Parts: sequence; C-alpha cells; structure tokens
Amino acid sequence: MTALLWTAIAGLVALLAVRLPRVALRAAFAVAVVLAAVLLAVGGPDRAAAPWLLLVAASGVLVPRLRATLPGRRGAAPRARRTGAAGGGSRRGATRTAAERARRAGAAAAFGGRDLPGYTVVEKVGAGGMATVYRARRDADGREVALKIPMEAYAEDEAFLRRFHREAEIAQRLDHPNVVTTFDHGAVGTQHYMAMEFVEGRSLEAILEGGPLAPTAFADLAKPVVSALQAIHAAGVVHRDVKPSNVLVAGGTLRDERPHVPPGAVRLMDFGIAGTTVLSRLTVTGARVGTPVYMSPEQAQGETMDARSDVYSLGLVFYEMLTGTTAFEGAYETVVHQQVHRTPPPPRQRSVRIPPALDALVMRMIAKDPADRPDLDEVLAVLLDEGAWGAGLDADVGFRLWTVLEVREGVVRTWTPDGHLLAGVADVAPDALSSVPRDLAVDGTGRAYALRVERTSAPGAAGTAGDAVVVLDGVGGIAGTRAPLGDDAEAVQRPVRLAVTDDGEVRLLDAASGRVVRYAPDGAYAGAFALRGTPRTPSTLQATADGGTLVFDAGRRDVQRYDAEGRFVTRWAFRVEEGRDELRELDGAYEDASGTLYVGDATAGRIRSVGGDGRLGRTFTYQPRRGESRAGILDLAVDDRGRLYAARRGGTVVRRFAFDGTLEATLDLHAPLVRFVGERRGSA
Repeated sequence: MTALLWTAIAGLVALLAVRLPRVALRAAFAVAVVLAAVLLAVGGPDRAAAPWLLLVAASGVLVPRLRATLPGRRGAAPRARRTGAAGGGSRRGATRTAAERARRAGAAAAFGGRDLPGYTVVEKVGAGGMATVYRARRDADGREVALKIPMEAYAEDEAFLRRFHREAEIAQRLDHPNVVTTFDHGAVGTQHYMAMEFVEGRSLEAILEGGPLAPTAFADLAKPVVSALQAIHAAGVVHRDVKPSNVLVAGGTLRDERPHVPPGAVRLMDFGIAGTTVLSRLTVTGARVGTPVYMSPEQAQGETMDARSDVYSLGLVFYEMLTGTTAFEGAYETVVHQQVHRTPPPPRQRSVRIPPALDALVMRMIAKDPADRPDLDEVLAVLLDEGAWGAGLDADVGFRLWTVLEVREGVVRTWTPDGHLLAGVADVAPDALSSVPRDLAVDGTGRAYALRVERTSAPGAAGTAGDAVVVLDGVGGIAGTRAPLGDDAEAVQRPVRLAVTDDGEVRLLDAASGRVVRYAPDGAYAGAFALRGTPRTPSTLQATADGGTLVFDAGRRDVQRYDAEGRFVTRWAFRVEEGRDELRELDGAYEDASGTLYVGDATAGRIRSVGGDGRLGRTFTYQPRRGESRAGILDLAVDDRGRLYAARRGGTVVRRFAFDGTLEATLDLHAPLVRFVGERRGSA
C-alpha cells in the first residue's frame, strides 16, 4: 500500500513539475529529500528508498521529454553541424557562422522551421510569380541543389500542383548539357518541392542589363539555347516560357575571346508551364500563363501551341540580345495586343551594326503566322554560318534609297528598293554629325552631302567650323566640307536647301539672299544665280540630269526650272479651276532622268506626272494610312525601272508605285523622316 501511494505521489510531482518553473521544481525535490529522511528514521531504509527512486526516475526521464513536446516550448539549441563542400565555393568542414545560421533559419522558414527531409536549406536565391528557389545541400552526398517550392498562394491549387510535378517529370526525361537537370520531386505533408541542378552564375536577363551583345557573343550564347530547345522539342514538349530569366550562364560573365561563353555553361530552365504538344492553353487562377513580352500571338489568343511558338519567343529573346531592348513594351494587355497585331522595327533599324543575316533571321522567327517561321535547324544554320552574316551589305543594286531620320545612330541610312536596310552611313556623334542634318543630296559616285543645322561646328566635331555642308564618303567617313558661312559674296548666310550634281558640284539655296550659290567639286566658289520672285517656303532643290536646277517652293505653290548656267527656263503651277487665279496647293516635286516632272497635288491627294512637252501623264493616288498626317512635304524619286517612291517628311513610311501607277509596297522606316532622296545611277 505504501509503495502504491508513493508511486502515485511521484507521478503527480513529475506531471506538476512539467508546468512548474525551475525554482518550484527545486523546492519539490527539497521536500522529497526531507520526507525520505523522516521515513528513513521512522521506517528504515526499505521504506525511504522506494519513493526517492521513483521521484528521481520521474524527474529525470519524464520531465525533459514532456517539456520538449509541449506547444510553445523549445528545447536547447543543437550544436552547430559541420557541412561538407559541394561546389559553389562552400567550405569543407567549416562550422556555420552566426550569419550563416541566421540565413539558413530564414530560408528554412519555408519548411515550417525545419529542413526538408534529405536536404539542408542554405539560403533563398530567387522568387518568381509562382515559386521560390532555395539553395540547399543534399544530405546523401553533400551536393548543392536548387529546391523549387510553390508559392503559398498555389499550395492548395490542385491544377497548379499537377503542372508543377509534370514539369519535374518532363525535365527528368531530358538528358542534355544545356538543360538544367532535375533530380527529384515530391511532397512532405502539404509542402511540395522539386530538386534541380544548382547553377552558380547569372541569368541572361541580368547580363542584358549591361546592354546589347556583340554579334559573336550573341551567337555563342544563342547556339546552346537553340540546342536545348531542339532536345526539348524532340521529347515532344513545348517549353511555353522561353525568356532571358530562364537562361542561366554558369559563372555569369562573358569572356573577351571566342567562345565568349563555354557551350556547356549555358542552361535552359523552368518548364513551369510546359506541356506536351497536344495540350492547348493552360491557365492559373483564371489568368494566361507565360510572360507577355515573349508570348507568341497564338499563346496570347489562347490557341493551340506547338514548337513554332517557342521559336517565336526565342526570336524575341534574340531581338533583345541584339538590340538591348524588348520588341514590345507596355502594360500586360497592351503587350498582348502588340503581339497579335503589331510588327516591331527590325533589329537593324534599332542598331545598324547588327549583321543583315541576323536581322532577317529574327524577323522570320517573330512572324505572326507560325507557318512563316523557320525551324530550329534553320536557326542554328544561320548562327553557325558567320561568314554569311554580312550578305547584302554590298548589294549591287541599280538604285538605292537614302534617308535622314530623327535618330542618333544611323541618322543617314541607305536602303534597297525593297526596304532592306543596307547601312548606317553616319551617326549623330562628335566624330560624325553633331546634329540631325536639315537636307541631304547624293552625287554620282555614291557620296552623300549633308546640310548642317548649326552655324559652327561643335567642339571636336568633324569638318571645318563655319562650313554649311559635310561630305560623307558613303561608308561612314567624313570626306570634307563645302560652302563657307558668312556675309561675303562667295559665302552663304542662311542655307535652307541643298542639291548636288552627279560630278559633285554643290548648290545651296540661300534664303537670306534669294539665290542659288554653287561650289565646284573641289569646294571652290563657282558662281550664283538669282531666283525669280522672293522665296517663301523653299522646300526642294534638285540638280537635274542635264545639269539644270529644279526649285520647288510650297509657299509660292510653284516649281521653277533653270538651265545649267542658271538661266530661268520655265515655271509650273496649277489653277484650282479654269478661269481663276487661285493656285492648287502642291506638296512635292521631282524630275527624273528622262525629264518627266512629278508634282504632288496636295489638294487632290495625288501625284501627277508632266511630260517634257507639258502634257499631263500618269496619276498616282497617295492614300495615307489611318491616323497618318496629310501635312508635310513629299519627297519623290524614280528608280531605274521607272517605279516611283514617295515619302512624307515627318512620316515613317516610303510608298513604292509601279510604272502603271498602282501601289506596290509600303516600306516602314519606324522613325520620323527628315529627308528622302534616291541615288539614281548605279551603286556606290
């Protein structure tokens, strides 16, 4: 009976001790010792030993275990564990510092304060819209891995979790050096995870923050990505989220020498919305998946996707790699609309230093119609054939278009008749043109002459201070200057229009004196002649094929013709109605090599041709696009096949008309036009 009583008392004390503070626990043990001593004196050793042993057992065994399991109670911190190195510069056998322990504790918070079984979480390395990535160490072999954990918002989304594990299954089927390896995936309780290869480096997105890539660096990065996509497509998978942030570069830096990055250092990752080729659009909580800036038109419209959709997205990534800017910008819905309805400027129009073959490749890849896009074998073939990248720069065309655009790089450009950019002849820069030229003319050898806006050159600018004309050699160099500015008889005071003969004689219309001043090909003053009437809005000055001069004045609504000696020949103007003196508003004039005059009739919205005998000939209807301004001067030119080109200053397109007057093509410049001329005699 006594033993049972003391056993009950010992258990009660043990249970109470769990809730008692340490001071109370010590008092209870003191009481127990006193009772044991009394029992020893009264009943002997046998009676005193039993309760004492029971108290010791209850206090030493039950209490610590019960205290450790109670909610809100924390046991003593474990001793710091030693971790082995597994790549990424970790220190073998080094004890964690306080900072490392704090970082690890913060990262492990995603797992309820514990490491994922089999892995030791080291730190958080990134987060996307749907998942967070942690750097961790695999306990089995010490290897560093990347643990991908769904965001809390998707932890109970069954559709998302199915797709999350499908991503892992897809990735585990792929064995390619440029695809991030997936080792394992699963769930512990409600915590889902995916264990992948950890790549120490930077994303392509981070690299592009430093600006566009040189063509060779672009190719060295692009080829492994193409190879990775080929492997993915061969497995019957569409990636659906090709973008710079999903391309990892081990080391994160590009070398100066070739290859700029080792092929094995580039990895394509994140199949977060990948699906098989038979799946159509997937949604997460009612929203489209994918990144809109790199989303294909069919993906944006919720249509069925295939490998060609990845080609489109890759083309937009290439666009950004080459130009340093995305093809589309704006809010989500704005970008989605652009993906479906708008074609961005070709990369060469953003940067004329991009080789034509790469420019053409990117534009084919981002064709709106999937049938017009190249397959990845064709893409890789262009990237490998570096010797053909410059094809087209020295195109032997019988006619070239020259433009002055409101841009800094490639302000003066040359184009093929089909609207392909040949070269950027000059930039706005200290060693080229200090500002956008006011006018442009081209001689018979392909040299361009640009009319300065400034009276004097900026410090460090090319050419002689005080000269009005800068001569360009056709390949970006400065060949000299012409036409001194001043008040004497051999200078010009306020030049507003420029013309050049085929042999290089420069002619300037000086608005201050109302005359045309001439300078020989060597720059010497060659004379001047006065215009009939006072210039109002002199808009075009042209040196004709026979050495004469054509002057179009929009303010006077007339066109005047002078011979090679500067003598007045004739004047063209058109009445609004017969019998009335009011003249029709004109917006352009040009004379071709045969002597046919083309005049822009702004009142009728047409371009009329006038033969050498004064008779009206063909008529061309100039129909503006929706929203396109009808104001501004028309620049006109005729090529060696008799096709007429027309472009409105301030606009962004050049229209080409067939000989019979029908509109053949509209060539997009993607930048405001300052001046447009045609080089009518051969190639440079």
